[in-house]
Amino acid sequence: MLGGADRATRRLRARAAALVAVAAVAVVAVAVGGYAYYQARERRNAEAAKAAAEGARRSRQREVADAFAAAAPRPAWWDTVETPYRVDNVGDLLAAWQGYPRRDDGSGERQFFKATYQGILDHADDAHVVATGIDLLYHVVRDYPHRVEMARFGYERYFAYRQRTDNCANCMVGDTTQGLAQNLSQLYLAAGRADDAIAVCRRLVDERAADVSPYKLAETWDRLAWAHWQKGERQRAIEITRETLARYGGTVRADELRRTLARFEAEPAR
Repeated sequence: MLGGADRATRRLRARAAALVAVAAVAVVAVAVGGYAYYQARERRNAEAAKAAAEGARRSRQREVADAFAAAAPRPAWWDTVETPYRVDNVGDLLAAWQGYPRRDDGSGERQFFKATYQGILDHADDAHVVATGIDLLYHVVRDYPHRVEMARFGYERYFAYRQRTDNCANCMVGDTTQGLAQNLSQLYLAAGRADDAIAVCRRLVDERAADVSPYKLAETWDRLAWAHWQKGERQRAIEITRETLARYGGTVRADELRRTLARFEAEPAR
């Protein structure tokens, strides 16, 4: 750039080159600063979004936990029972279910109940823990006075729940919901509320049948037949049982369905 030019021209060209260099440095500085600002802004936005999501999760957790505790308050014996179990996930829940003492004075069931109940409160945002926990709590501490309310909470809140099937080769995503419906319908029948039991079973087969294992659907249809039987609708109960046998006679529920049909056919109408 400077070769072949006089001294004055070289000075002008040198000044021009210096200005260009300064401008280039300024441009680079602005670009670097802009990129740093962009990165900082994106980081702040990500942190704000994460904080908002965490706040929403905690809000949902509190809402579910409060609604559960309102529907099914802690039992009177709560403070007198110490439990060795801690439920933080479905694995913990199933381990406690398989490990609590059976055939004792009832203390094992209370230990499982307390651990599961507390796990539901602590992890109310985890549908796997809540839905599975409520399903299992039906089978323990049968003197708990809020069994219907707890079962109804599980059925209504988790009717659309899709369970994990990665640890169960023969399970389907709607099987836990079927269990919740089965529990609630049985409690309704025990209370003489046959129409409510029928409504629970009908909703399951109408809306979730495609998601439920065949042998569990057979169990639901059997419950439906018994609900009609309790209402005095003998012929309808027989029809449902025969249809269920024709459809699900190849499942493990076949013998149970045959016994139900034999009972209905042997006894006169109420």
